[in-house]
Amino acid sequence: MSEAKRSITIMRADDDDRMMAKEALEETRLVNVIRFVEDGEALMDYLYRGGSYGDAKHSPRPGLILLDLNMPKRGRQIMRKMTSGVITSAISVFVLMSMAAFAWASGSEEARPPSGDLTELSLQDLMNVTVNSASKFDQKISEAPSSVTIITADEIRKYGYRTLADVLRSVRGFIVTNDRSYSYVIVRGFGRTGDWNSRVLVLVDGHRMNEITYDSVYVAKEFILDMDLVDRVEIIRGPSSSLYGDNAFFAVISVITKQGPDIQGTEMSASAGNRGTYTGSASFGKRLKNGDKVLISGSAMSSEGNKHLYFPEFDPANPSADSRAANNGIAENLDKEERQSAFMKYSTEHFTFEGAYVERTKKIPTASFLYAGFNDPRFEAVDSRAFLDVTYKKSAGTSMELLGRLYYDQYWYHTDYPLRYRR
Repeated sequence: MSEAKRSITIMRADDDDRMMAKEALEETRLVNVIRFVEDGEALMDYLYRGGSYGDAKHSPRPGLILLDLNMPKRGRQIMRKMTSGVITSAISVFVLMSMAAFAWASGSEEARPPSGDLTELSLQDLMNVTVNSASKFDQKISEAPSSVTIITADEIRKYGYRTLADVLRSVRGFIVTNDRSYSYVIVRGFGRTGDWNSRVLVLVDGHRMNEITYDSVYVAKEFILDMDLVDRVEIIRGPSSSLYGDNAFFAVISVITKQGPDIQGTEMSASAGNRGTYTGSASFGKRLKNGDKVLISGSAMSSEGNKHLYFPEFDPANPSADSRAANNGIAENLDKEERQSAFMKYSTEHFTFEGAYVERTKKIPTASFLYAGFNDPRFEAVDSRAFLDVTYKKSAGTSMELLGRLYYDQYWYHTDYPLRYRR
């Protein structure tokens, strides 16, 4: 096959997504030649040998064109021109809603062509990405009855997401706020004070993370998993209460963890940052000789946070200051945070044994409870969450699957908030 037929042209202006697509294709050992153009106008110059693309040797017409959904510089008009043009109408055009989804699809075993030539695949094969959370069974993302966003482990690593909250901030329609105690998820502009994320359901390998007292769930450093253990995050927008219960009102956030062979050995990491922040983790994963898979991991984090935080509502110089105002409105050394977590997963052909634990201690600088003293070093909250889960899963024919689950959950919350009564 000629180089032109094997060539793929990707129109994308974002450097990070360029890198992601290129590395994904190279890692899957595809033989295609990848070329990038900046925008719609540059694409037409490339196809019709205009501007700086006049040399046919260096600008062969591709066998496949990948277009970003937000095509800059008259992208949509140019796409219509391409479909009606004599030269360009024979070239396959694939419009991407997500460069990450394409990168993941092109790297999957189902989507990889035997010859290694991506231009041989149909458009359906290119989007042969499966999701489980939308209907509680594996199906192609194009067949899912919901709007689904997938964030892969590759994206988590390349964009530096350290918490589930970081992942959600990158997703359209989601906003995450923080009051220096906890993080809160706002979906499509709706976020009520004291909601504690009860209208969003979070799952870890199908196990419910919302606790049963307030239906609250953690998404920041208090989340039960270290993000290095996450294989992908499936975000299903819209109500799914018929499948998951009343917490699945705005969205279902399904976190799927890695398997032992994804690590295949021992991984250790440590980091240091500003504000006295230190992290460390160690993981071991392996496929055993009998085919079973094991993954064990532990991590810890400590941060001094901001040494001085100013709150005008607690400044005595403010005429409308709170009656607990003190220390010129400055909370000193009250942004400290510590976290420890552990995770274990053992998988056989039909059984999966899984357990996780997290404990987070956070100083509270905001005197958030009524009558709580401001700038009191004793004010802190300790949250811990743990679960054990045994899952049995077996196919029963081509269209049926048996699934059984036995689990134990624990949620513990402790707060020290010294009171300062009004007189």
